[in-house]
Amino acid sequence: MRTHLPPSGSRTARAALAALSALLIAWPVAGQTVVERTVPFARDGAFRVMVMEGTVRARAWDRDSVRVVARVTAEGRRGFYMGVSRKGDGGKMGIEDGGPAHVEVFLPRGASVWVKTSEGAIDVAGIEGSVDAFSVTGAIRLAGSPRSLHAESMGGGVRLEGEPRVARIRTGAGDIDVNGGGPDLTLSSVNGGIVVSTTAPLRRALVETVGGSVSVRTALSAGSTLVINSHDGPVEVALPAGTDVDFLMSTLEGGLRNLLTGRDARKATGLRGRELSFTSGFGGAEVTVRTFSGSVTVRPLDRD
Repeated sequence: MRTHLPPSGSRTARAALAALSALLIAWPVAGQTVVERTVPFARDGAFRVMVMEGTVRARAWDRDSVRVVARVTAEGRRGFYMGVSRKGDGGKMGIEDGGPAHVEVFLPRGASVWVKTSEGAIDVAGIEGSVDAFSVTGAIRLAGSPRSLHAESMGGGVRLEGEPRVARIRTGAGDIDVNGGGPDLTLSSVNGGIVVSTTAPLRRALVETVGGSVSVRTALSAGSTLVINSHDGPVEVALPAGTDVDFLMSTLEGGLRNLLTGRDARKATGLRGRELSFTSGFGGAEVTVRTFSGSVTVRPLDRD
């Protein structure tokens, strides 16, 4: 089934984010016990979290310590483990068995965190080191501007709010929603929709999907590159009117619409399909869009 995402910041998107936040906060108390650990930790240390059945919420704080608060069952308490290196520059915690758990981790702002769950949601905010988040079917929310970001969920969606220096996000069926961007962005999904709405000009971005829709709303500066590859999902690119950009769009069976400058597509020379190349303003930035049967629309950003 083809996925169509609401524009970033829409009422539907906000409702989905609120639902995720509620999932991470509202946990039943009955039948659960609380495990708490606080130990010294380096400001640039690396911490690993593995919770196969349950959710993880990681937050930055301005202290030289790591704090873990886990709501677990009695069996989960027996499966709880946590350790930190002698120098305090590395550590890990996890829950091996025992039913669903809810884990909150507080780390120094400059630390790095690696989180893995099976079905549970992951919520990470404020970390400025590297962030790695993996879930099989759970949703992932990431907020802030870490040094690097790698997020992957096969069945759940991923939402990014911030501008990491390097970001790699991948999903199978889940949607990807980016509100912020960053200088180096790679987004990939099989059937999930992809929405990108940046607060600053994109510098380098690669967006790929098979059956999902793609919507990119951004500004571009000289030297920016945006590449979008899609099989049969619709693609829409919205840029400020007068952007200095060189466009190259091609499709085998889909349609091409240029609402930015009005230039029409033409038959591809010596090939099946259609292609459209044009320059807006003085050129400089580069946008390349390739689809097999998906439609492509380029329009001014202020035309909603």
